[in-house]
Amino acid sequence: MLFMLRCRDCEGIYAMYVMLSMTILTQLPKRFLWRVRPYASGRAECFSNVTTSCFPSRAVVGAVVFANLAHTIFHMSSGAYRCMPPWFPSFGSWCLIFACALLASLCRIVLGVHYASDCLGGFLLGVVVNLVGTGLARLHMSSCRCNSADSSEVPPLALTVGSGILLVALLGASVVSVLLMLRPPLVFFRKTLHAFSMLFVALIFSLVFLCPAGGPSYLLNEGSATVDEVIIACFLSGVLSAAGMAAQNHKALKKSIPKSLGAFVVLLCAGLLVVATSPFPRPSRL
Repeated sequence: MLFMLRCRDCEGIYAMYVMLSMTILTQLPKRFLWRVRPYASGRAECFSNVTTSCFPSRAVVGAVVFANLAHTIFHMSSGAYRCMPPWFPSFGSWCLIFACALLASLCRIVLGVHYASDCLGGFLLGVVVNLVGTGLARLHMSSCRCNSADSSEVPPLALTVGSGILLVALLGASVVSVLLMLRPPLVFFRKTLHAFSMLFVALIFSLVFLCPAGGPSYLLNEGSATVDEVIIACFLSGVLSAAGMAAQNHKALKKSIPKSLGAFVVLLCAGLLVVATSPFPRPSRL
């Protein structure tokens, strides 16, 4: 969302698909595969009271994903990859990935919350997440033209009849998705309300207003935001993120499906309103 607020659409779309893939793919194994943590079975000293399944290690998944994401976005911002992230990490990215994964693995094993095999599973799952996220981002970007923020080829950002219908459909699909994740056999949405409330905003905004949007498709890859605008973008993202975390940790929301769903809808609408109306150098907003 922060990238899109700054009119860095390519980086925003890539990060959004990778993070969305990680949020979903890391929850599914935890929900259906159960393995007792080492400290709980008396095989390690207890330094933590985590009671969820230990396979795979989400900390290692995050290390792999964030290392590759940071390296790739850095090169995208410098113009090395233009609007199309590479399928496979570069040598430099692999070095960063291995270093971060090894450090995360050692920390989790020392804490007694993971076996070495959990960390290996987390590493492999992280690679899968990167591939899935990159594939979705490349598919999305393949229908787009990549322009600079001041290009005369960039059409105005407007809500047409076609994009309006798509917006309503995506909002409805988001609500249905959340309902499915709130009920058995998934039942993991309450742990990810914060993540999905941010990621669905970016997903809906990019599908409705960026590419494809039922009209001329475009991406901005050279946002000209000033320092003040960057500060405002960070502030708005921080406020929305804090609201999502507060809702996710609220005891009353954890115990009620309607309240959890209502909180998600409020956060989703607020996020879309902020992104679509923020005063940044994207051509005419709503």
